Amino acid sequence: AAKEMLRERLGHDVEAEVEFDDLDQDDSEPARFAVPLGALPGPGLAPLPADSKYACFLGALRGVWADDDAASRERRKVIVFSFFRRTLGYLERRLVQEGIETRLIRGDVPIPERESRVEEFGRLPGVRVLLSSEVGSEGVDLQFASVVVNYDLPWNPMVLEQRIGRIDRIGQAS
Repeated sequence: AAKEMLRERLGHDVEAEVEFDDLDQDDSEPARFAVPLGALPGPGLAPLPADSKYACFLGALRGVWADDDAASRERRKVIVFSFFRRTLGYLERRLVQEGIETRLIRGDVPIPERESRVEEFGRLPGVRVLLSSEVGSEGVDLQFASVVVNYDLPWNPMVLEQRIGRIDRIGQAS
């Protein structure tokens, strides 16, 4: 996600290297770091590089669904929370590449569209993953889902509890 942000901000007609100020240094002489742009593949420009965190996440999803009853056509629904919008976009692209249908809700999605996506997530058996920013952690009843994944952890433990509370409801069967 950080690579994509840099490429977007820098554009396509930039020099071979980009320098970044080290903000932790004193004001006298800032340190500089150079990053070759070749190390920053853009979406659709090159295959996505190996990502051990994503690989672990994908393995966990497959493990959840491997435990499902083979006779049942419906697989368990999974809600994935991330604080960062670009991370959600990255996860959406990677999951689509894997053939996993998702829905995405975040703050820049109008409320009626968010509600529609949540409804589709609950109703359509093929939609197994809901990717959500913090907008999905409060005031949304998602008890038809049975797994919460925190792709990144919030600094406030109460936010973590709110995320879990979306599916941990009275009457929840799984």
